[in-house]
Amino acid sequence: MAKQHDETHAGIEAASGAQQVTRRQMIRPSRYLLALVIGVLVGILGTLVQRSGAAAGIPWGMILAYILVALASWRVRNDSGTLGLSLHLVASTVVVWLLSMRGPGGDVLMPYADFPGFFAKYAVFLWMGGLVLIQFLALCLPRSLFDDGLIKEWPARGGAEAADTAPETGETLAASSTGEPRA
Repeated sequence: MAKQHDETHAGIEAASGAQQVTRRQMIRPSRYLLALVIGVLVGILGTLVQRSGAAAGIPWGMILAYILVALASWRVRNDSGTLGLSLHLVASTVVVWLLSMRGPGGDVLMPYADFPGFFAKYAVFLWMGGLVLIQFLALCLPRSLFDDGLIKEWPARGGAEAADTAPETGETLAASSTGEPRA
């Protein structure tokens, strides 16, 4: 599938004479850092909201936390690929694991006790397991499901006769003696 994808883009480049840059080719290290930050935020926000409604038997907080994880996973995989999503998975899992431990005063953010309802009792385990499962499933999805849209189309360079075109009007711009385009 990836080979077919690359051949398709190569055919478009050959036909138009322009070099195309796709999102996958534009991945930068800063996107991996952003994936880590998003993972930390998802871990914190999901942990804070996951127990909402569990005592009443309607785990709306858990559903909201799962939706947050799914949307963040899709965004990170779309933006920085499988490596970025792997970093996101590690960051969110470590944050949730750290938040599940006892605090300095003995307080617990994610309690496990003999609560009367199923969701109230097992919300912690459902949250931790679902967090990893959703992100793992996003890692296993084929890359063709994620956006690989065209970011920029560079004009073809053919040596001295290469010309730049104005993006607004499509007019050919002549180069000045300093190499800067001019109208």
